[in-house]
Amino acid sequence: MDVGMSLDDMISAGGRSGGRGRFGGSQARGRGRSGVHVSSRGGGGGGASRGITKRAPSSSTSCKVTVVGVSGGSQDRRADAFRHEPRACLIGPNTDIKKAAGSVAKFLREGTPPVVKAISPQNVNQAVKTLALARSYLADEGLDLYAAVDFPEYHSSSSTANVNLHIAQKRERTDLSRVLAQLTVSGSSDPGKVAGAIAKTAREATSLRRLCVSCAGPAAMLNALKAVFLARHYLKDDEVDLSIVPEFENVVNGPSLVHLFTIVHQPDEVL
Repeated sequence: MDVGMSLDDMISAGGRSGGRGRFGGSQARGRGRSGVHVSSRGGGGGGASRGITKRAPSSSTSCKVTVVGVSGGSQDRRADAFRHEPRACLIGPNTDIKKAAGSVAKFLREGTPPVVKAISPQNVNQAVKTLALARSYLADEGLDLYAAVDFPEYHSSSSTANVNLHIAQKRERTDLSRVLAQLTVSGSSDPGKVAGAIAKTAREATSLRRLCVSCAGPAAMLNALKAVFLARHYLKDDEVDLSIVPEFENVVNGPSLVHLFTIVHQPDEVL
């Protein structure tokens, strides 16, 4: 894939080959420019960014993410990392995310990763921040986690804000900052279109098998997670799956970003 191509072209191509399923009317086939802004450093973006921002290689303003583009074995199998739900961590409006993150880290150390659940954009945003914070608690021990995104009610209502994040322990902690592409999602983004872009990037991933979906704020976070969820369904026929590893970034003179490092892998592969 040419990562310098316009995002409209990327979405259009992703829609033709990406949206193989229909969920509540969302598809990756939209070609309209509404809610989509394409920008790169040095090219005058002009105006407020809305929708998806596709960042070209070496153009990211993030110090944590380096977009390197697409470069042109045998896998272990995960027996039941995402199939059991021995514990659930519920994130609500009064949840102390530091305590919740401590619980997630504790469960992971004990070998019983929880399912983190939340309903409402605000709580979903807090849930992802909980995972990012839990990762920081685990850093000194060399432990890490990743999550599979599920919206159990999406098939009946695409407006749902009920999310389950199925946690698993990562085999080793690695630098994730080099990615194929970075998509910045806003509260006005169309999750189906973003999912098409994610699916297209995932299909063309070779040696470097990850991209980054960045967002700031509850509405943007909900859209980003829905996009990853939809992309997982678009990729089923390709026998490809996606998992996320969330990470904070504090931006000088700007909002705090959450990067969803999205790993491309085979279904049931141990990461």
